[in-house]
Amino acid sequence: MEYFLTTLLIGLVATGAMTTFLWAVNSFNLYNVDMVKALGSFYTRKETNATVPGLIFHFSAGIFFAFVYTFLFSVLPLPEQVSVYIFAIFGSLLGFVHGVVVSLFLVLMVSENHPLEKFRKVSLATAIFHFVAHVIYGLVVGSLYAAFLS
Repeated sequence: MEYFLTTLLIGLVATGAMTTFLWAVNSFNLYNVDMVKALGSFYTRKETNATVPGLIFHFSAGIFFAFVYTFLFSVLPLPEQVSVYIFAIFGSLLGFVHGVVVSLFLVLMVSENHPLEKFRKVSLATAIFHFVAHVIYGLVVGSLYAAFLS
């Protein structure tokens, strides 16, 4: 039960870090990287009421992937005493792979199929910001895993 609750919390915190990074980029009008509204408006077909469904979907996915990441950490053949940095690096590498997949998905699928014109415009910079957000997510998951579960 402790593993479940801790991983749930890790997922919430890591998704919060990722979402905060994307929110900051979006708030400073650097690029349109509002993943919450983009996800929510897939469901609602409008931006005005997309925040709550977007948050639910985004945080649910973040919790799910925290379980995937922590499972992968737990099966690593590592020596008994492992530095926090090893999990932070491994988490960042998982985030790197995850970010590449999501960024490609954004460019290839979302940009063509999103119901709102605003979210169909996916630039290379938008994909890079999402990539960086996933590396941040992995870094946080790895660091918190090392602190609480290793």
